[in-house]
Formats: sequence, C-alpha cells, structure tokens
Amino acid sequence: MKEHMRRILSLTSTQGGAASRGQLRSIGVEGRAIRRLVSAGDLIAKGPEVVIAAGTPPSSELDVIAASLDAAPSAVTHTTAAAWWGVAGFNLRPIQIAREHRGLGRPSLADRIHVVRSLPEAWTTVHRGVRVARPELAVLHLCGTIDLGRAARALDNAWAMRLLSGRSLVALLAEYGEHGRNGTAILRQLVDERGPGYTPPTTNLESRFRDLLAPECLPRMRMQVDSGGERWSGRVDFRAEDLPLVVEVQSERYHSSLSDREADARRTAALEADGFVVLEVTDTAVWQDGRGVADKIRAARRLLLSRR
Repeated sequence: MKEHMRRILSLTSTQGGAASRGQLRSIGVEGRAIRRLVSAGDLIAKGPEVVIAAGTPPSSELDVIAASLDAAPSAVTHTTAAAWWGVAGFNLRPIQIAREHRGLGRPSLADRIHVVRSLPEAWTTVHRGVRVARPELAVLHLCGTIDLGRAARALDNAWAMRLLSGRSLVALLAEYGEHGRNGTAILRQLVDERGPGYTPPTTNLESRFRDLLAPECLPRMRMQVDSGGERWSGRVDFRAEDLPLVVEVQSERYHSSLSDREADARRTAALEADGFVVLEVTDTAVWQDGRGVADKIRAARRLLLSRR
C-alpha cells in the first residue's frame, strides 16, 4: 500500500490533491486497492469517480479540479474558465465544464455541463492542474452566454493581461467561425471594432472613458499613443483617429501638486505646438459626468473642423 500511495501522491500533487479512479488504474492502482485506501482514510471519495488525498484542504479550486476529472474528457469553460485564468469580474462558481459527446457516465460534481462536438487540443490546455479552455475559446463561450458589455470587458481584460491577442482571436475565428457556433458573430464584431494595432484599456478608468464614447456617437479614440512632432512629447491617454485631438484624463488626487501641473503644462504646450488640441478632463468627471465630458469632446472636434 505504501508503494501505491507513493504513486498516488506523485499524481495528485500535480492536480491540486485530486485524481480520478481511471487515472489511478492507469498507474497500477486497481479498484480493490483504491477501496482499501478509502476505508483506511488515506483517500477521500468525492463522488463516484474522484478521490482526494487525505489532508488536502478544501477549496473552490479543488472543487473545480474534481469536477473536471469527474467529467473527463472535459475542460473547464465559460465563466469558470475566465475566473481560472484570473480575468476580473468572474467567479469559479457555478462550475461550468465542457464535455465531448463521447464522454461516459453522468458527472455529478459540476454545476453545469456543456456538451460539445469536440474539444480541440489547440484550444485547450492544462493550467494550474486542470484542463481548461484557452482564453480565446473561453471568451468565445462568454460571447454566446452573457451580455455584450460584459463580454467586451472580459475580452479587454484578457487582452490587457496578455492572455490573448488580436492574432490569436483571428486564428480562433478562422477555425470556429466557419461552423457558425454560438458566440462567433459577437466575437467577430468585437474584434472588428477594435481593429489592428488595438491597445486594450489597462484600468477601469480607461474602460469607463472608452465606454462613454459609443452611446454618445463619438468616433473611436486610440489609447496610450506616443505623440509629438520632431521631438517626442510623451504618451497621451487618448488620441482621435481622424483629427489632431488629444484627451488627457487627469487624476484629481495625483495631478494636483504644483510640480504635476507644471509638467502637464509643458507637455500640453509641446503638443499644441505640434498642432494638437489638448482637452483635459478629470477622472471624477469621467465617472460622474460622462455626458459633460462627451460635450467637451464634441466642442473640441467642432473647433478643429472649423479650422479646416
């Protein structure tokens, strides 16, 4: 039994303390030995198909791993996959698992099983001890099951974390889009809206600013752009794609000192010398007076158009 436990612990150490009975049989631990170890308290049964090494502390992460093993061949997916990758705004529960048609038995540990035609190895991977949908596929699943705004934020957050890229999303759509799968139309729309060279927002403030442009029917603005003429003037927060308009979002808390104001004034003067109109708004205004910020952007655009 000691040799059995040595092999079992070697396996479970890579899977958060869990293993399926099928995995144990594959390393030479047969059903009778498994039952003895469970009776002795060395293993703890979690459902009919999964065991946990004694002493493994309970956690939501362990529950996800156990649910994935219970439904194998499978992959963690949808909101659970987003949370597993660390994308903000999602929780591990309810535990959602994608499973191929050929899976046998009736899994009991997941909150929801999504039966799929296939789980291509190219779009799944093992991350933190569990097979999980790659970020691109997880976002595709989200596009088919949650509202557009939340899916867009998930996409931007995953992009900012460098979990995916425009190129990897195009590759996913080239494979999945042909089959007209649920969510592909929305994901393609989000990718097309962002376009080549897209830089995702890295803060909630940037996301909020970008979100207020769309309902106000304002043209898209590029974010975090190096600007200046012969001499680099700095990286600006937002710059219009069609006009020499720059919008700087200043923190009332961190841009109120004399030195900050002087540095901002020097950079603004350099940008204006290069022909830009520089509009400064506060973070408070972006959060609390989005309509007012949009009106200021419109006024600046009218000024530039009149100069033409």
